[in-house]
Amino acid sequence: MMVNTSHTHSGPNASRIRGFCREFDDAYLDELAGKLRDVLARAVAGLSEGRLECSAGSCTMGISRRRTMAAGEAGFLPTPDKPIDQAVPVLRVLEADGSWCAVVFGYSCHPSTAAGYRISPDYPGYARDYIATRFAGVTPVFMQGCGGDIKPRNITPDLRFAYEPVEAAADLGRELGRAVVASLCGRARPLGEELAAASEIVEIPFDHQPTESELHEAEQADSWLPRRWAAAARETVAREGMLRESLPVEVQVLNVGGLHLLGIAAEVCVGIGLRAKGEVLAPLLWPMGYCNGSWDYVAPRSECPDGGYEVRTSHMDSIHPFVKPLGLVVEAEDMLVSRARALIDSLGYRRHSAETTTADGHACAQGGTHL
Repeated sequence: MMVNTSHTHSGPNASRIRGFCREFDDAYLDELAGKLRDVLARAVAGLSEGRLECSAGSCTMGISRRRTMAAGEAGFLPTPDKPIDQAVPVLRVLEADGSWCAVVFGYSCHPSTAAGYRISPDYPGYARDYIATRFAGVTPVFMQGCGGDIKPRNITPDLRFAYEPVEAAADLGRELGRAVVASLCGRARPLGEELAAASEIVEIPFDHQPTESELHEAEQADSWLPRRWAAAARETVAREGMLRESLPVEVQVLNVGGLHLLGIAAEVCVGIGLRAKGEVLAPLLWPMGYCNGSWDYVAPRSECPDGGYEVRTSHMDSIHPFVKPLGLVVEAEDMLVSRARALIDSLGYRRHSAETTTADGHACAQGGTHL
């Protein structure tokens, strides 16, 4: 089983790992847990024969949020000259009679169009709604890609990110929904019957223990989050002598009929997903972050020199289940991509250096394509 979370910045506080509130909505969490148990039970009870087909569309709704500032550190501002992943992978679920019963789709963009005291599924929910209105009886399901540093293209007149109105999330969701519908117009690739899974925990080292200057700076911050981190860090060092030396990140691969779903348990930045699609080269690869628990951000090597939230200060946000130093080693990207390659190989797929031909007769350079 792989659990992928879309998440939203406008909903009840349900995060016991990271959260800007100090109290949690326990009644909501209890109700949510019950609904999850119910939907899993109904899914297992309702299993039936079917077929899977995949295709891919394209959408430019996302934009990088890491602009290099005058001081040399990345800040949260729209940055169109950095890459995004435009791909919209789509999985069609067909009944035995050939009728569609579900459409699973993905995109690599942070669902943070809106924020504040509103309840909203953000753009993934509105994309689902759009698809559902076009195909009666078809269940749309969204899966989050590697978009930790990508935000929806909702920009103010002074060229900053806007967090309102909530209708902006609906507009962007419909834009993604239209991309999904357009992809369904093309020829789909049928998947086979093989099923396989592999998973491994990768221990990514932190690049250093907190320095006295880092702790002092955090203690003097205006926000309570850095101050909370500094207090917890000092307490842990006094008790144990140091903070944890590495971050455990699960890397999982599911081979579903030749489609390789790559799930990473972190808020993975887009550069890592793009590199995986360029180097892993499975016949069909769908990389995703936010799978099986999202501990922290993992940024690509190219972004590390600019520091900023995704590289350094995001590790302050989550002091449970343990306090973390600020920043992973630059080899984090290499470790995740190499482990993905190894897991896919362990499932029986071997990459080829020469051009090969797919089952539908199309040539594929380097042995594969990606979604």
